[in-house]
Amino acid sequence: MNRTRFRFNEYSIAPDLPRHILKQYAISGDNRSRAVLGLGITDLCNLRCPFCYYRQDRTSGKRTVMTTEFLKRLLNGVGRVGTIMIGLEGEPLCHPDFSSMMELSAAYADRTVLITNGLLLNADIVSVLNEYQVSSVMLSCDATTPETYRKLRRGGNIDVFINNARLLASSCNAKVCIHSVVTQDNWHELIRMPEFASGLGITHISLTQLRNNEWSNLNGIHRLSRAEIREFTLAVCQEAEKCNVNIVFDYLYSDVEMGDWLRDVLATFRCAKTEFSRSCISPWVSVSVLSDGRIFPCCGDIEPIYPESINFDGIFNCKVLLKLRYMLSGQNLPEVCRKCRKGEYE
Repeated sequence: MNRTRFRFNEYSIAPDLPRHILKQYAISGDNRSRAVLGLGITDLCNLRCPFCYYRQDRTSGKRTVMTTEFLKRLLNGVGRVGTIMIGLEGEPLCHPDFSSMMELSAAYADRTVLITNGLLLNADIVSVLNEYQVSSVMLSCDATTPETYRKLRRGGNIDVFINNARLLASSCNAKVCIHSVVTQDNWHELIRMPEFASGLGITHISLTQLRNNEWSNLNGIHRLSRAEIREFTLAVCQEAEKCNVNIVFDYLYSDVEMGDWLRDVLATFRCAKTEFSRSCISPWVSVSVLSDGRIFPCCGDIEPIYPESINFDGIFNCKVLLKLRYMLSGQNLPEVCRKCRKGEYE
């Protein structure tokens, strides 16, 4: 079973193009403050979530852990960037030298963001986050009741999550946000997420839609219909207003057809905003590096590749990304991008 169906290589994106044309789409060093480097420091995970599209790649039984030596080489080559986000593939707190990975990341970024399921948090880890001045911690949680949590976060315990979330909210200097994936199984329950978060001392929520994949389909986990999205969006915003909790609907929450509706609706709520844009900016600002050293431009249905060189141009301005930006600029979208903008990921 494979998460990806579209090979991320220059010939799958666009035919060969003259170098002088491609150079127009390079990110200059002057724009480093906008650059976002995603890091998957390990594919080890303490959970078995039934909708995780990374899980489809874990069929060989072989696990990978990014070494501190590779991260040093990567960051020395790329140089300082605006944001480093740690939390792709697996659970970053499973990394055996998590503290060193945070120390290195903090030295090369204006902002560092940690994405974690929170179940392995403790006072020592919170001290590490404070020491290296982590800007934001996103806690992945898709339920407010033990039953749904057990179903969607297999191997987890909501009571452990609650205790650790309270510890984080009360003692971590970073902004703490709960990030939830909305599915057919939990959307009625997630309407109460603002109240749940508020009870933990957390005042920020991020919401996204399920990205259908073979693993989620195999486990019977599905996306909402458009009618359900409309009902859920209105209801959860109303709850957030009551609880004085802020909600961000991320750029994958809505497809293009619903984007204008979403913006109009959220404009009526003081607590809510959306990252949705009709023009995808991801290939211009972000690249992710997995624990085995491969890179990919976004969390879409694209197979990662090994970069030709470990430096800023090799990561952020590789030939494939230049071609992808060229295609997007002309609205000549590759198939994978057309499917993403329509909300079709399977």
